[in-house]
Formats: sequence, C-alpha cells, structure tokens
Amino acid sequence: MERKQLKAITAIKGRRGLWLQISKPNISGMAGFQNIDTEEKISNQIKKTSFLGHMVFRTLAGHKNLDIVDVFENMSKVKEKIETIGDIIDLMAIAVPNYDETKFKPYHMVKIVTWFNILTNE
Repeated sequence: MERKQLKAITAIKGRRGLWLQISKPNISGMAGFQNIDTEEKISNQIKKTSFLGHMVFRTLAGHKNLDIVDVFENMSKVKEKIETIGDIIDLMAIAVPNYDETKFKPYHMVKIVTWFNILTNE
C-alpha cells in the first residue's frame, strides 16, 4: 500500500467501511465519496473525514511514530489468523511497537484491522 493511494481513502465519522473521495469539496465543505466495498455514493462534510494517508500512530517517548503505511506493512508480515480481541492486541504490538496504551485502545485496533482487511480484500 502506498501513501499516494491512501491520500484519497477516508474513514467517515458515523459511516462503516472506507470511502474514496470522488469530488472536490464545494464552498460549503461538502464532497462526494464512494464506498470501496458497496460502491454506494454519498455527499458528506470533509471535516467529518479522516484520510488514511494522513494518519500517524504515536508511540511512547523516544520511539519513532509510524504512519498507516508502515503499520499496514507490519501487519502484512503476520500470517497468523486473527480471531479474538487478544489476537488483535498481539498483532498491534507487532504492527505498532511501543504504542501508547493510554491513547491507542482496542476499539481503535479493531478499526485498523477492519480497514486493513478491506484494503487487502481479506
């Protein structure tokens, strides 16, 4: 997965899945988006989106922060089947070493694994 590819892919607050921006925002901040899986098209405020290409995972002091491309690359190296929340936490310990447990919660981890699965068609 390349940074350039992820710059147009977004998560939209209150919507499931990942979305591809298909139009530029208008003067009121509305833009068009298409769901990657279902191809559903919507208009939504750009301020309610989080573009994957801009996501950074903060780690504990003294350790390198990782962007989502690095995290997805680390996740792709793990071949074990992920079935439980414990498996997801173990996976994130590999994908985002030294992550800040006070800020990176299990529900965040589930989102990241879901997004990874959508993008890799797993």
